[in-house]
Amino acid sequence: MSRRPRARRADNKGRRPTRGRGSAFTSSRSGRDSSQAWVSAGALVDIDFVNDRAFQSGTLTASSVPLTIARASSGFVDDTTGLWTSVGSNLLRRSNKGVLIEEARTNNLLQCRDMTNAAWVKGATMTVAQNQTGIDGTANSATLVTGGAVSGTNTVLQTITLGSATDTYSVWLKRVSGSGTINITGNGGTVWTPAAVTTTWTKFAVTATLVNPVCGIQIITDTDSVAVDFNQLEGGAFSTSPILTTTVAVTRAADNINLTSVTGVTLARGSIYAEWQHAVLPAGASALAAELIADANNLILMGKATTEQGVTQVVSAASTVATLVTTATIAAGTLVKAASAYALNDFVMVDNLEATVLTDVSGAVPTGTPAMWFGSNAGATLWLDGYLRRVTYFPARLSNAALQGLLA
Repeated sequence: MSRRPRARRADNKGRRPTRGRGSAFTSSRSGRDSSQAWVSAGALVDIDFVNDRAFQSGTLTASSVPLTIARASSGFVDDTTGLWTSVGSNLLRRSNKGVLIEEARTNNLLQCRDMTNAAWVKGATMTVAQNQTGIDGTANSATLVTGGAVSGTNTVLQTITLGSATDTYSVWLKRVSGSGTINITGNGGTVWTPAAVTTTWTKFAVTATLVNPVCGIQIITDTDSVAVDFNQLEGGAFSTSPILTTTVAVTRAADNINLTSVTGVTLARGSIYAEWQHAVLPAGASALAAELIADANNLILMGKATTEQGVTQVVSAASTVATLVTTATIAAGTLVKAASAYALNDFVMVDNLEATVLTDVSGAVPTGTPAMWFGSNAGATLWLDGYLRRVTYFPARLSNAALQGLLA
């Protein structure tokens, strides 16, 4: 996904197609009326995950149905206040931040919230009590850890038997008392990493390639204390959302979301708009926001390239005919708005991080009847690993000015 486009040109910004702020609704409705004011003009499909509303072929729904949602486990999602909520299997992990879509991950640390448990080895001067309200608002779910007079034994650690691999240890911390240094480690204290702990819950993480990682925290100053929640050790170069464990390691299944029943979606000519945000950037990995796919040889995808820029790629008859990569770098927390259009010998992409419209003027379009995938691809090889806010599909090649207008 990192090959540069064959041609570029800049176009003047145009007027934004109508995209109002209509209120939520409680039932499906046909025809266009005032409640559809939020829907982009000319859209065939418009799904607003932030406000949990959808438009498809002239019909409004009060939720993001009729999406097919597959995740064979529960999972957590947070909202803009920072409160995490558990969501059951095969349901959207949706909040007012959008829908959280991630790859499968396993938390190998046991008793991830209860550091009083014997799975955690406490230093001689460390005191622990499970009496803190956790990141999900549950009382007595997180652990209070208090240091004593000897910093070398102010530790709480857990050893996990694993082969050599790149693993990330993450943990949520909140200062309760004191102002001294709080350290975390993924390798048993050979390297301690200071965590800038505040009185607000904050996630900290370290990544290393080790055999049999030893994870945990250290308090340097006597009587300092911190609340600790959701210790997590997962394979990979970045952390993901909390995975609850008790006596055994737990795997959160991947999120797979698609829409297959929309008449009029075509690979011959159209336009796509998507909004997304990475909480933790999956650096060096491709991330998918939206995909139109007939089969593995005919597809169009939009997302983040391995080089951390926005990308649109078109595959026709098993040949990659266009790869449009923006120059502006995507960072964690950045709101990305991207729009692409496609037609025979006519491929375009623009995002809100730079003004230039990227074009490729040579290539066949894919063939077949496509499904729409959201935040993951049909081949189960790419995930957004972030929050998908909105996806809109237009059954027409919008002008470059109109594509730019969508980003306003």
